[in-house]
Amino acid sequence: MQAFKQSQDNQAVQEFSRAINLYQTEKYREAVAAFQKAGAYRWSHYALLAHLYEANSYLEINDSDKAITAAERFIAGTSSDSLYLQMGLLALASAEEQKNQCRQAVEHYSQAAMIKAAFRHSPLTKNTCKIIPIPQSRSTLPNWKRKPAGRRWGSNLQDHV
Repeated sequence: MQAFKQSQDNQAVQEFSRAINLYQTEKYREAVAAFQKAGAYRWSHYALLAHLYEANSYLEINDSDKAITAAERFIAGTSSDSLYLQMGLLALASAEEQKNQCRQAVEHYSQAAMIKAAFRHSPLTKNTCKIIPIPQSRSTLPNWKRKPAGRRWGSNLQDHV
């Protein structure tokens, strides 16, 4: 069984790497298919991350329904009170905000903000849904936790996997 899991992980990392390259070059539709392939290797920890990036790819092509499904799949596989859970909640809330489902978006943004060691340095919504941001200095957070301008949450994860 160990050899099978290692084989799955090796295949998943190859597909995940290909998908990340597509994502970073803004080929989001192609990235979705590659992330789905990586996500099919359920024994690999890359499978879970693939669902987050799949959600973010769908957000980039404005397919909110599929982004919600992928984000929910990612959230279901994360542990409570983790940075990954927070990132999944942010992706889910972003998709809900795209659909103008403000009540759900605010609820998920709020849940994300309550997670310890969370992103608490900036407003978590765009302009559609208004909530009060949690104040905290950006300078207190490591660079890899910051969302670079024009990129989705979690888009720097490949540097830390």
